[in-house]
Amino acid sequence: IGKKLPDGAEVPITFGAKAFGRINDWEYGGFVARTEGMDFTNYDGSKSTEPASVFISGRIKKQIFDNSSLGVLFVGKQTKDDTYGVIDIDGAIRGANWQLPYQISRSIKNNQGDFAFSAGFTQITENWANLIRGRYVGENFDIDQVGFVPWRGTTNIVALTGPVWYPKEGAISQILIFTGPAFTYEKVDAYTDWAYVLGMDMSFRNNLGYEIEIDLGKSKDLNVEYDFHAYRL
Repeated sequence: IGKKLPDGAEVPITFGAKAFGRINDWEYGGFVARTEGMDFTNYDGSKSTEPASVFISGRIKKQIFDNSSLGVLFVGKQTKDDTYGVIDIDGAIRGANWQLPYQISRSIKNNQGDFAFSAGFTQITENWANLIRGRYVGENFDIDQVGFVPWRGTTNIVALTGPVWYPKEGAISQILIFTGPAFTYEKVDAYTDWAYVLGMDMSFRNNLGYEIEIDLGKSKDLNVEYDFHAYRL
């Protein structure tokens, strides 16, 4: 919406409206807009036309199980000849010392589409922490007309665990040492990168903090396999 074209012009919005609110445990929101069609010049000097489009977005969300949530989102774009969009189900399930946020999406491009999924489990007890997260984005998960998602054709899994301390006195409020494996599969390389992660996270009572992380592993780019190491602060 309000897209900037290669020649610098912006697609004008001719109409727009939105509504949102809450009813008991339900939250809702919606948006509709129409953009005008216009001709433009591509970077190579050729002429093209951006078609007139109608954009629609709708969202509902409900609190479940006291402190958990479930939501559905749809974002779509309709032109004279094409239908684009994405439908998404997301939320979080929470317990006393753990939570599991999740998201699953389906892209729409006329009669084609693909799936994407992400989830992350976090559990922190009095002296230990477990963190597991995963992400999958299908090779044909194309939502460029209504948004942007990188990492197409990849699968990523990270599992970290380690001790945690909560000093009762002093400037430090929390110290976490974590370690574990990480894997990333890229279809374009037909290869699974892997790494072993070691790090430390320190938080202070003044709400400041820092994290140090070391990754050691093996990767592949442009058909070349190599060992790698990364340091993050």
